[in-house]
Amino acid sequence: MQSIHTIAATVLVTGSMGMAEIIPPIAQQRQQLTCEILYPPGGEPSGERGALVPWTWTDGLMFYQFATNISSTNRTRVRNAMNLIENVSPVRFIEREDEENYIFIQSLGGNFSYVGMLGGGQDLSLFNYNLPYVIVHELTHALGRYHTQQRSDRNNYIQVNYGCIDSGCYGNYDVASNFNYLSYDFLSVMHYGPYDCSTGCQTMTCQPGYEQYQNQIGQATYMSTKDIQTLNYLYPGGSPDPTVLFCNADVTTVQPGDTISITGVIKNDGDWAATDIYGRIQLSEDDVITTADQFLGFELYEYLFSGAFAYINRQVVIPSDTPDGIYYLGVLATTSDEDADEGNNTCAIQIQVGDLNEPCPGDIDGDGLVNVTDLLNVIADWGDPYDVDDLLTVIASWGQCL
Repeated sequence: MQSIHTIAATVLVTGSMGMAEIIPPIAQQRQQLTCEILYPPGGEPSGERGALVPWTWTDGLMFYQFATNISSTNRTRVRNAMNLIENVSPVRFIEREDEENYIFIQSLGGNFSYVGMLGGGQDLSLFNYNLPYVIVHELTHALGRYHTQQRSDRNNYIQVNYGCIDSGCYGNYDVASNFNYLSYDFLSVMHYGPYDCSTGCQTMTCQPGYEQYQNQIGQATYMSTKDIQTLNYLYPGGSPDPTVLFCNADVTTVQPGDTISITGVIKNDGDWAATDIYGRIQLSEDDVITTADQFLGFELYEYLFSGAFAYINRQVVIPSDTPDGIYYLGVLATTSDEDADEGNNTCAIQIQVGDLNEPCPGDIDGDGLVNVTDLLNVIADWGDPYDVDDLLTVIASWGQCL
């Protein structure tokens, strides 16, 4: 069983209490440096500290940036570990472009992280790139969790043997008071093992009644059920709702092969971030826009926070083999997430392609429709040139020109 921290080394050491212990294989597999929690200058962010922190990442979106010296192999390993978290929670990891708040993934000689989103760039260091759940452990710190052995109720379940803890590691055993979510989890990927930060003897022993967990604490091969439940408590998710508020075309009469500029606005009206939002531009024979209509182009937005806007500004070409007629250019917003309301994610613009072969009776303004606009035109120019015959033609031809 893999564990979070230190080295494959000798099997016989002398503890600080003068007792020789055989370090079991689980501890021998550990790399040299224990996971450390970092604190910003001046202490922790405002707010009472707990086993879970209130300064979480907005809408569960964590942005990240790799140091330039991180190899492509290790970058892939980190992304694979991120996938493990994404597969069991609404959290999403997005590589940073120019976002203000992000984690900066480096190799600084150990595994350590700040807890929660502090604002701005914050360091996250990795050493054990070959152990995916060690990476998960550090990412979970950055998402807002302290170590399990820092819970305020930990003394009911474990005894911390301070005489066996390396003096530089006391902070990783400090009790995080306030809120403990769910019951104590010996199997958590956030729990230290009995030889983490050790001077040679066991840093923790399970209280009577829980001895069966002594050789299981510190596992780093999976996320426990309570790990997953806690992550979903911190990031409960919600319902994204990409809504097309507006769309427009620079021209509405074109020839086959012409280029049209489309503008529009998409807003996430939901209560959680949407990811992988496509602003699709479709050519339809009616004003009901679907993905089955002819696809002309798209804008892609990697994410859209709740309440945020995205702007479409795209040129598309009307296919050269499009028959003359009346069509609709539509904007259709889709997302990889479940859309809370698919009834508000389209917008349609009526256009004329080519020249209508024959005049449409009653279509006074030539827009391909006989409607109230044509009726008002007849009334406005009554007697010159229109008369009652034109009025009757408009009424008889009401609707779309055929």
